[in-house]
Amino acid sequence: MPIFRPRPSPARARRVLLAGAAAFLLGQLAVGAAWDRAPGYVRFPQGSKVRAAARRIGNEPYAAIFGTSRFRNLDLDAVRVGLAPALAGATPAVLQGSVLAGDPVIVDYLLREILAEGPGPALAVIEISPETLSYPAHWLMDHVTRIYTLRDLFRNLGEIAARGRLGDVAERRLLPASVYRRELLTWLTGRPPPYLHATRPEPQPSARRLPRRSPLGVPASTASQEPTPRTVSGLRRVEKWLSDYRIGGSESRALEAILERCRQAGIRAVLVGAPVTSFQRALYTPEVEGHFQAFLLELALAGVDVDFVDYRSRAPDALFEDNHHLNDEGGRYFGEILGREVIAPRWERRLARR
Repeated sequence: MPIFRPRPSPARARRVLLAGAAAFLLGQLAVGAAWDRAPGYVRFPQGSKVRAAARRIGNEPYAAIFGTSRFRNLDLDAVRVGLAPALAGATPAVLQGSVLAGDPVIVDYLLREILAEGPGPALAVIEISPETLSYPAHWLMDHVTRIYTLRDLFRNLGEIAARGRLGDVAERRLLPASVYRRELLTWLTGRPPPYLHATRPEPQPSARRLPRRSPLGVPASTASQEPTPRTVSGLRRVEKWLSDYRIGGSESRALEAILERCRQAGIRAVLVGAPVTSFQRALYTPEVEGHFQAFLLELALAGVDVDFVDYRSRAPDALFEDNHHLNDEGGRYFGEILGREVIAPRWERRLARR
């Protein structure tokens, strides 16, 4: 009986290889298209929680605090304490809308989504700083992951190239099933991986100690102003962000869109310079500060009705856990200031107009 010996076919092998590559690419493109339409809790869980919190407030007028992790450390109880003396009996609900990397691009997205689902806040307190308005944006890849669609990518392609992240964006668009496998598995199964893991012991709750106060209301621990490794950590990154500084691109466009959105919705907006350490403020050179102040002046000359309150030097260095994040004590200290000096007087004027 003759033995059948298959003959190799280079042409057929090439066809199979090309078909497999095409199927893989089409599958990845399909996943990418699905990713653009994924629910908020899949792509941007923090933003989804902010929107849910706004929905829980309902139609009641409220104040919203938007910003980065610098504002995320604020103690909302302390904000309410600051509100109480001026607004006895009429203290508004306060939404904590600050998220990690919550620059104007993210704030614009959150405000747009909140307004699509309800009346939105009556007052928006928005964190800004020179580094959250610079070109190219520092958190571009966070935006690509959390909110950007293919249309947004094309619109901001020049800025992405200026940041030197075209390769990363290509990876996220051409290999989304690999890059976003954790998020996609969470979406499909309803819980995040890993699915086989040892149970961790429950952390024991610890009582939070309130800081001792001086007669002027400043925590007594601010007596120590010496720099520490944690205080100065991150300064090199900020220095890199501020090198060859200029304002423009997605972040400045987003801030202008926020203010226009607020105007149309009847929302009072106030911009707040978040506290940072003296070590970081030293990086705001006259050139950097000149660009920053010139941009704010341009907004005023354009007739934009918005206040800017500069609190960058308001908190002592001892109240920071690193170069620009307040510690727990600092979150209580500045939270009270924000409630008393920023939210309360503007809310009081709002009540007086009614």
